[in-house]
Amino acid sequence: SGKSELLNSLETYLNNKARLQPIIDLGLGTIIECVNVTSRARETLYLCEVCACRLTKADVRNHIMGSHHRFNYIVSSAEEKSCCGSPDLSKMAWPLMELAKVLEKKEGPGNVQV
Repeated sequence: SGKSELLNSLETYLNNKARLQPIIDLGLGTIIECVNVTSRARETLYLCEVCACRLTKADVRNHIMGSHHRFNYIVSSAEEKSCCGSPDLSKMAWPLMELAKVLEKKEGPGNVQV
């Protein structure tokens, strides 16, 4: 276990008190950072267990700030299994962001598993 590249890349953003987007779920084991230590470039990919997807370094930041991830995290953290089908996330973006802000204040942004 070492220092997370994702957390390092988000540190300035997380410390910005004026930022608009909350970050939730970095410490609960649903974002897993996989680093290929045998490659010179230390290639990194991320697994989001709550959304069941694999992400590149370039995509992970947008993913964790997106409505789909927020919805899946909030539903899974409330232990409510998805019984609602596929919601229209475009209509839920602002309410999800506001709820994510509350969760971030309560839980903080967390840490990434390495």
